[in-house]
Amino acid sequence: MLNDSNDFTPLSGLDWSPTWNPISVSQRTTSPPPSLSTLSMACAVQYPDLLEEACCFLPQSLRKEMVAMALDQKLTNSVIPLIYTWTEPVLSLQSIFPTLKNSPELVGDMH
Repeated sequence: MLNDSNDFTPLSGLDWSPTWNPISVSQRTTSPPPSLSTLSMACAVQYPDLLEEACCFLPQSLRKEMVAMALDQKLTNSVIPLIYTWTEPVLSLQSIFPTLKNSPELVGDMH
């Protein structure tokens, strides 16, 4: 049994100075949690049958985001009903992925 007057701890022999074990919190970045619409879209693209029934009621902006999400996750069964109900006159990968200019992953395996 340890005596209260004795200052023995299991790590008492180790040097825990900041120079030995640096801790930096300035480089930690926190990302905000996903929005409810993002979580809902992520759930919906997992179920192509449900998506097929609901996609004709989706606004075009959500449809575009869901196409991008399904393509990122390689869920082709979910992409098909979203493309069939596309309402814009032009369907381009550049409009779906505006930040990507040249991406071989979107074209396919070139080898």
